Amino acid sequence: MVMHKRYLGSLTYSTNGKSTLEIPKDSFIKKLTLRLRGQCDSGTAVARSENNPCELIKRLEVVANGKDTIKSVSFTNSFLMDKYQSGTTQERTQTPSAVSQSNQAFSATSYVDFDLDRDELDTLLPAQELNSLQLIVTWGQATDIDTGTGFNVDFAYLDVSLEEEGNPEMMGLEAKNMGVLKEFEISQDVTGSGVQTIKLPLGNVYQKLFVKVINNSLQDNTLCTDYEVLLNGLQTLRKERFDMSRAEDKTEYGLETIENGITLIDFDLAGSEPIDTVNASSFEVKLNCGSPTGTAKIEVVTQELILPVR
Repeated sequence: MVMHKRYLGSLTYSTNGKSTLEIPKDSFIKKLTLRLRGQCDSGTAVARSENNPCELIKRLEVVANGKDTIKSVSFTNSFLMDKYQSGTTQERTQTPSAVSQSNQAFSATSYVDFDLDRDELDTLLPAQELNSLQLIVTWGQATDIDTGTGFNVDFAYLDVSLEEEGNPEMMGLEAKNMGVLKEFEISQDVTGSGVQTIKLPLGNVYQKLFVKVINNSLQDNTLCTDYEVLLNGLQTLRKERFDMSRAEDKTEYGLETIENGITLIDFDLAGSEPIDTVNASSFEVKLNCGSPTGTAKIEVVTQELILPVR
């Protein structure tokens, strides 16, 4: 393939606002590269959030034809998933750890990927078949990344570049044969001990489930002791201890370090088959949780493949 890359522009931070960027529709899209950059003042106290500065962007959405959401995930979870899937930690420069610092730079880079790089199926996004394609960014506020006294975001931008197939016709690529990679984030509060059941959408083929457990507002390794993934309410696809699953992630994805409270359940690893839910009656993940000590929730990002219509 001949891949072309071009810079599309920047979206400007607005407190708790939304920004929209029109994505060109003249080729087959491989991925978007998203780089958050900004400048801040640390004030008289420092209280950085866990994934600072990624928390400044609350939601990334890619919407086709004004209504079909292909991607909907927080910048933080996109960043963390990228680490597991690439086997390396991408760029992230946090806000200052010292008080009374002015005009200090921060940044973080993540990706919106449409390419599974599979031999048996092309998964580039055939944008020229769409009426419209937009990247929609929902911004947070300064206190989402640092609650310290006097902290201030002077300015911030999200730079966006596009990587695309330059000559799809020469490569024999056809839109009708393309699968579309979809990512969707689900969040469920945990208010007490017991089994937490998260019901997942049906109709597509599942590649992965990204699971993040939060307790007392921080990513937590012990609130969830084990999990089970069930198809049709009876068929157990995975049943593992949460700590063992995390330990296996370190080896499977070649990571030097793993993030607290996170595991990646991969159905398409080492020759295993992705999970087809087209004719399923239910698909769910059950997590056995203890009693939370503060604000607690489970976040699941589904990675699904929408197969072409034959």
